[in-house]
Amino acid sequence: MKDLSHWNDAIQFSGERAAALIVGNDPGEVDYVRTKSIPIYERMKLAYELERARSHPAYDNPYETDPPIPGLESRYLEESFIQEASGDEQRFNNWLTDETKSCFSLQSFSRGAITRWLDASGLKSVYNFDMTVSMTSASNVEKPLGTTERNTLLTIIAVLCKEANLDATKHAKTAGLILNIAAGMNVHIGETTIEGHLKKIPYALATRMK
Repeated sequence: MKDLSHWNDAIQFSGERAAALIVGNDPGEVDYVRTKSIPIYERMKLAYELERARSHPAYDNPYETDPPIPGLESRYLEESFIQEASGDEQRFNNWLTDETKSCFSLQSFSRGAITRWLDASGLKSVYNFDMTVSMTSASNVEKPLGTTERNTLLTIIAVLCKEANLDATKHAKTAGLILNIAAGMNVHIGETTIEGHLKKIPYALATRMK
């Protein structure tokens, strides 16, 4: 087995490098065997494109499946909630719908995102992404919401909407009602942001159905 420990200081990985490490290849070697990692690379690409489509209500998703395939969040998708909370929703939406910026080949993926995707997909990796990175800067990065945590929160929102007699399937109307309630609490939330999350609820519920 190749010694891949020199990658232990890496915080982010491109899809190609992550796929190589998963099958035990060293992406730092020019002559490493790429063919073994191609199937993993393609699975990662599909998983990312699924998660990108689920992250924006206006994005056409040609890959929706039943049961759902685990998504893979890039660094930018992981930061989406942070950007929305800081009022930077439009910049995120612009990035998300721009293929020249949001295509898979340009993305980087955190150790946590790769680990969550591997676990959800039932895949084994030769290289251990789930480890403490020695670089001190990594310890200062707040862990973003993963797909499971996000789906849990969306499920809770669906339950609370039902309890409050709010129809989560009527996205625009319910988003307006929630906006008004939030305003009464002196809380600012973008109406488009609310509507976007409401549109993600059916997928989240599907992951929780027994």
